[in-house]
This record gives sequence, C-alpha cells and structure tokens, in this order.
Amino acid sequence: MSATITSSAGASETETETLSLEGSTCDSHSSAAPRYLFYRYVCGEAKDERIEAENGLGRLGPQYRCVIWRPRGWRILPHGLPGARLRLRFLFRWVLDRLHIFAEPGFGAVLIYDGDRLAHYSGFTPRYWRFPFIANGDFQIGDTWTDPAYRGKGLASAGLARAVALLTRPHRRLWYVVESINEPSIRVAEKGHFTLAAEGGILEPWGLGFARAYVIGRICADAERG
Repeated sequence: MSATITSSAGASETETETLSLEGSTCDSHSSAAPRYLFYRYVCGEAKDERIEAENGLGRLGPQYRCVIWRPRGWRILPHGLPGARLRLRFLFRWVLDRLHIFAEPGFGAVLIYDGDRLAHYSGFTPRYWRFPFIANGDFQIGDTWTDPAYRGKGLASAGLARAVALLTRPHRRLWYVVESINEPSIRVAEKGHFTLAAEGGILEPWGLGFARAYVIGRICADAERG
C-alpha cells in the first residue's frame, strides 16, 4: 500500500502511537523493520529552543568550525571533499540545480571542519524525483557523511541540529530518510527530535541507480492525522 504525506500543519511530534497497515506497525525497533524509515521534523510557529540550544558547535571542542555551503555559479564542490565518490555526490546535485530539477532553490550542506580537514557534512535538498513524498517548501536532510576517524564524537548530531536551525520556517517539514538497519543514524535522528513518520523502500526504474526514488509504504498514525 502506498501513501503520500502532505505538508499540512499541526501534526503531533510527540505521539508514539502507530497505525497498523497491512498487518505491520511503524516501529523502528521491530524485528520486521522495513528497509527504510522516514523521520520527520515539523517546524513550529517560533524558533525552537531545543534547536537554538544545539545550534552551536562549542560543545564539540574549539578545533571545529562550521561552514554553510551553497553552490555559487561554477563553484561546484566544497573544500576538502575526500575521494571521488563524495565529489560525485555533490556534482550530481550541482547538475540538478543547474538544470532546475529541484522544486525550488536552496540545496546545500552543513560542513564541519577540524582545521582544513573535512570531518562531517550533512546535505539538504528540496523536493525532486528521489524524494517524491516531500511537499513544495519542505526539505530533506541527507545524505550525511562522517570521516571514520571522527565517528562517535557527536558531529552527526551537531550537523543535523545546525541544518534544522538553518532550514526552520513556520510549518515547514524536514525529512530524514535512513535505512532500517542503520542504528547510529536512527539514534541521530531521534536525538535531533525527529519522529518516525513512515516506512517504505526504494524504486529503481530499469535498475538505474541515479533514477532511484524513496517511496512510502506505511505511515504512522500521527502522520496520517496530519
């Protein structure tokens, strides 16, 4: 069963009740967990004190600095991306932006550096074919990456909090899609006050990875009421 979650305001962020659809509940810790989990953060009317409190990076240590990167003209890649794979990810999104594929402008990334070394990034994008469930005006946070030498230091949580603080607008919904077996990323989402809204999988037309789309199969009760 497929379902689309609209961008209407007023859905609960704190309810834990789930709705059973096709014999399964929306439970990130179930042994029959789906392939992908769709976490959501609903922005309020005013700035969220939780996000304001987590906005800074001082708690991580003075050696870290945070940079908000957005493409400017032919400024294709952020400084310090290690490896061809990460460069291709940013190049792919830059091409989509130049071709006006995104539903609106605004894609970019939160970068956390230790000196000149990139330790973490959290990308963010508006709606496009890969995330068809996102409404106009909403954003998806991802992909995210942390240098293996810096994992377990709280950088992913700090990057997510900074992205939320940057993107917060009244009633805007922010999304965070994670594979159901990725426990560290699930903990980051839940620590960041994202709530589990749906579960689903992916479609790859003709087996083409670049055409992949994340699709919702089951929605949680609070999400359906929203």
